[in-house]
Amino acid sequence: MTLRLHTGISIPCIIRGLPGDPPLLLLHAWGESGRSFERILPLLAGFRAIAPDLRGCRPA
Repeated sequence: MTLRLHTGISIPCIIRGLPGDPPLLLLHAWGESGRSFERILPLLAGFRAIAPDLRGCRPA
């Protein structure tokens, strides 16, 4: 999924969970991507997990 900010910036992002679940923002380390959380996302049931690809970092 791609998040589009009101500033015009588009951010690739992985989002799992239901809209009504409590949000959980997952921020990756330098040189990683949001995909680094794919193995733990199934363990976060009950949360709306949001893992963006931070600007300046390319997905692996």
